Amino acid sequence: MPNKKNGFLQIPRKQLFEFTDQVWFPALFRDLITDGLNFASHLFRYYTPILPRLEALTDQTATIIDLCSGGGGPWSQLIPLSEKKLRVILTDKYPNMAHFEHLRTQFPESIEYRSESIDARQIPPDLEGMVTIFTSFHHFKPEEASQILANMVNQRRVIGIFEITERSLFQICAAPFLIVFGILATTPFIKPPKLSRFLWTYLIPVIPITNVWDGIVSSLRSYTVDELQAMVAPFPEYRWEIGKIESPPFPITYLIGQPNES
Repeated sequence: MPNKKNGFLQIPRKQLFEFTDQVWFPALFRDLITDGLNFASHLFRYYTPILPRLEALTDQTATIIDLCSGGGGPWSQLIPLSEKKLRVILTDKYPNMAHFEHLRTQFPESIEYRSESIDARQIPPDLEGMVTIFTSFHHFKPEEASQILANMVNQRRVIGIFEITERSLFQICAAPFLIVFGILATTPFIKPPKLSRFLWTYLIPVIPITNVWDGIVSSLRSYTVDELQAMVAPFPEYRWEIGKIESPPFPITYLIGQPNES
């Protein structure tokens, strides 16, 4: 049951399943979904407000390991705006190779990628650099999320986690309408055009239906600022910055961790 804290309605976190997490979910549908999410991220520039924080973190490292990159994350919007030369290695458990290659073609001096499956809970030791996770931390159960943070601390990595999903009644209720409208309105403009994209969006609406479910579940899975603060409490050897950036249409929740100076 929802409860109230500090006068605000608090919705309990639910670890429900998302289609795109499932091994059995067809790669065709997963890639169409991540293509659409990447297009929306680029179109609406959700994550541009975090760029100053991201650039401050890159003072300490030359390479960014982007985990759970999906269709490429927000890099097509961040790289052109950055005053620094960012070097980003895209990784994912289910890599969208076509879009990774497209991004590398667009930004050959900034983008690299790994074609093999990489789980955020087990980063290969040869991948060195700071770590970013965009709109994906909510996919992990609390014990898994805590383990990811513990791994970052043990490896002395700088970590930046950024989420536009939020466990709010407004976002949960608005998600179906915004997602369906967004998909129907933007699908014709996603490149390259694919017959399969039109088939599974308009004629047989697998993409809108699965997106609506995953969007609602993403909100229900999202961690609050208080929950993130509790996760990092066992690691006093790091400096943690946790908060929200007000940015329409939804605020960005962020967690940034850096090793304490010796």
